[in-house]
Amino acid sequence: MILNRLLNWFGERPSWLRVCIAFVILVLLGAAACAFGPQPALTFFLIIPVLVLAAAGETAAGICFSFVVAALWLWTDLAPGPGRISLTVALWTDLARLAFLLVIVVETAKLHETFENQRALAPIDALTGLQNTQLFLETLRIEAERCRRHKRHLTLACIELNDFKALTEERGRKECDAVLKEVGNILRNAVRIEDVAARLGAQQFAVLLVEAAPESASAVLLRIRNKLEEAMQSHQWQVTFSIGAAVFQAPPASTDEILRETAKLMAIAKAAGKNALEERTIEQPAA
Repeated sequence: MILNRLLNWFGERPSWLRVCIAFVILVLLGAAACAFGPQPALTFFLIIPVLVLAAAGETAAGICFSFVVAALWLWTDLAPGPGRISLTVALWTDLARLAFLLVIVVETAKLHETFENQRALAPIDALTGLQNTQLFLETLRIEAERCRRHKRHLTLACIELNDFKALTEERGRKECDAVLKEVGNILRNAVRIEDVAARLGAQQFAVLLVEAAPESASAVLLRIRNKLEEAMQSHQWQVTFSIGAAVFQAPPASTDEILRETAKLMAIAKAAGKNALEERTIEQPAA
């Protein structure tokens, strides 16, 4: 339980802070090894910061630290004393240890990536409570077909968080999770029960307004933008938004085309500046 809490706490720190913490631990263990002499049991613990980094997804740092640990192991094997071995044997032994450690780092990083991918494939995003990509795309396909058949409007808005990566590096994952939760709450409370809000990626969201008149859709989107801006200012989060929204009088048969049209408008919004909303009605006859 305590170990799990420590790992969770470590994972919530910013990337630069995780590397610094691991470096401090490595320096302390190395200093202890120098102070007490080349004790194999002590130098074994040098792999702890390496494994912790790999488990947190810091693969590159884990690999770099592996070489440092291998060098310390080599120093231990060559240090004067009754257990000293020859240079050739020490090199081969520590190369094997290094290879084994690198395999562990890479495989641990793969497990971390697999876990994140599996979480992304879940129908409901655990953090925000919104639909995830897979379920949302299926919902979009069904609603687009229904609106096309009944000649009703369909509005898709894509919302992207700007400067989110910088916030992650500066304040850590815990603070960024709070931002995402707040965005999820705002979107969920802004739409009707028949509408859909989803999280499509690490910093991208979507809102699907079903059978909403263009005027109503515009009002909802403006309210969402204002609520998002107010929330970021209230919490002093240096995050802004770009919103691209396409209002289809008759949705095209392809969901890819719907997404492409919306992505174009979001790109225009990003170019227009912070907290920009680019909305356009797409007059396209049903297929």
